[in-house]
Amino acid sequence: MKRRSDVSEAAASKKTRKDSSVTQKSFAVQPVEAFRGRLPFYRQPIEVGHFSLDDHRRFHDDKRQLKYFSPPRDINFDLRAGYEDFVKRNEDVKEGLENLLQWVQCHHEKFEIVQSPTSETPPEGKTQLSSLHTDFITWRGLLTKIMCTPYETRESWQMAAVLHNGTIYIMEIETEENRDKRENMEERHKEMCYWGHNFESYVTSLVDKRHHNKNEEKAKESHAINDSEEFVTVIRARLNKHSLVFGAEVDCCTKDNEEAPANYIELKTSLKPHNHHHHYTFKRFKLLKWWAVLFGWCAKNHLWLQGSQWPCERIANIQHSGHT
Repeated sequence: MKRRSDVSEAAASKKTRKDSSVTQKSFAVQPVEAFRGRLPFYRQPIEVGHFSLDDHRRFHDDKRQLKYFSPPRDINFDLRAGYEDFVKRNEDVKEGLENLLQWVQCHHEKFEIVQSPTSETPPEGKTQLSSLHTDFITWRGLLTKIMCTPYETRESWQMAAVLHNGTIYIMEIETEENRDKRENMEERHKEMCYWGHNFESYVTSLVDKRHHNKNEEKAKESHAINDSEEFVTVIRARLNKHSLVFGAEVDCCTKDNEEAPANYIELKTSLKPHNHHHHYTFKRFKLLKWWAVLFGWCAKNHLWLQGSQWPCERIANIQHSGHT
């Protein structure tokens, strides 16, 4: 599956015209009005599991990387602080579905179908499932990209879909265009990406500090940020007749007693819009993506944007009305 940006689409069209023998199957996403109508059924997602990735991207079948949302009373951060010590994850290493599949391998019981008392009992010791009884397994980020495709025309994407034992596994393949952007990113843009990680470090604290060793404590004090660390929730949902299991990174959670995923919070940073173009870009592209990220557990969840809380309904209303 592939989605080209406007620039790469124009180049591809010229190439196709030169070679009339080239035939490609495609699904048109324009005009957007063609998709207006009744929304398909989407069952409220439930959390079926979770896992953590440490500062070396090692898998841990626990909650050690889950953080509380605990902002200080006075919010006056320098988001640029510590940038020179930032430990950036190696993006040339493509993990694909590796960590999510490792969780699946550890939790086959989450995919078993409860048998009736009259059904035959499987042989003792047989734990290997012939089927996961799930239509799609993927990452939330890929579902978000597909969801935004009719409205986001500036970015390209490419995904591989593999059918195995009745389940379609979807993973991302970096396009040449996106790889070129990543490898040639301006220093200013890199620093702006860091702001989000730094903001998260200011307003969160680990739920379980038993795995928080002294070296990590010193790193915290010295403001060294490592974006390899990650807490991932595993969600089961249903879209119409299709069952979905997807992994999603979680920034932090509230200290309330609500069950996950209703207590999860998404953190975002953004430059304050200063003119009409900035406001338009913010609402047209950023808010669209942020709403899509929250979609799925949007009923109770909210986004925290640099000092203020944005309920999911507010984001949807801004998108609909076109003004804040």
